[in-house]
Amino acid sequence: MSIEFAEFEHQEGLSEQRALFENAFPEHQSGPATSVDHYQWKFHGSPLSPRSYEYSATEGSKMLGYYAALPYPYQIGERRMLAGMVCDVMTHSEARGRGVFTELGRFALTRMQATELDFLTGYPIRPEVMGGHLRVGWQVAFELPMYLKPLKANAILKSKGVPWLAPLANVAIGASRALVIRSSTAKREYHGRIGTPRELFHLVAFETFLASWSASVQNHLVKSPEFYDWRLSAPGTQYQGFLIYRNDIVVAAAVGRATLLNDVPSFALLDVMVLKGDENALPTLYREVEGEARRHRVEAIVTMMSRPRAREYRLLRFGFLKSPFTFQLILRSLNDAVSIERISTEKDWHLMWIDSDDL
Repeated sequence: MSIEFAEFEHQEGLSEQRALFENAFPEHQSGPATSVDHYQWKFHGSPLSPRSYEYSATEGSKMLGYYAALPYPYQIGERRMLAGMVCDVMTHSEARGRGVFTELGRFALTRMQATELDFLTGYPIRPEVMGGHLRVGWQVAFELPMYLKPLKANAILKSKGVPWLAPLANVAIGASRALVIRSSTAKREYHGRIGTPRELFHLVAFETFLASWSASVQNHLVKSPEFYDWRLSAPGTQYQGFLIYRNDIVVAAAVGRATLLNDVPSFALLDVMVLKGDENALPTLYREVEGEARRHRVEAIVTMMSRPRAREYRLLRFGFLKSPFTFQLILRSLNDAVSIERISTEKDWHLMWIDSDDL
């Protein structure tokens, strides 16, 4: 029986797609990401139109593969472009080794070349999928390490089988935190505000900040209150927004949420933005984030970004350590107007978890 590739019709195939998701991503089994509500939010809730691009591979009545992209608007230098953020690419465990992943990718890319999309982005962390991407023309742009600021060591050391070391490690973490506080005192002219993204990101002051920030960054996701409303509304999630003011002007912003990462209770920073010239707002921003993280009783603050951005946001100075976990940004052009080589310069990009579908 031959495998058929087609545009995915969710009205007819959603139950099969959800079953395939649980098979392909057993770590999410019975979790919120497997629900129909989560699928509807992700692939049919975007403020853009069309809301998603979805493709499937079937054999008889069995779905063997799924490939999807979400439309994300980007400013690339002087040009506004539409990227397809590829996510939830999956192959049934019984069909692996048959070339389904590669052939479905080739089919989906051909179809997306006829759409409004200019290029594709992806953030694979599983090495086994990289070969299939590279075979159909994807290119690796650069790495996006995860950075971690420890607040406690209990969960990490328990997972390593040495929980008895936690008291000593916690003393060391406390001493390190004291040094960070002494070396980076918050400046009096800056003050913070914490609230839900819907409370903060519809403020005129924040929209003015976004316009100023966007003008200073070469390649970046085009963010808006409407985009944040959708991106931060996945079922079962709760986010906190942070704004830092100098007088009445917003000069820095962030968004994060409490979550479990590799069995460690964490506070994940999805997005951080600071106006150039107002880097002195960073101590106030990190103080507010750490206060919120401690309120949730997590053991680490975690973020993902490129190395140049980590230097710009002074992560090491504020107690963040580069972890062994690394994402990779991969890119795929869909038309002659986009040269992947020209847009792959790491220092030109502002990329964080907000650019992906993760968290």
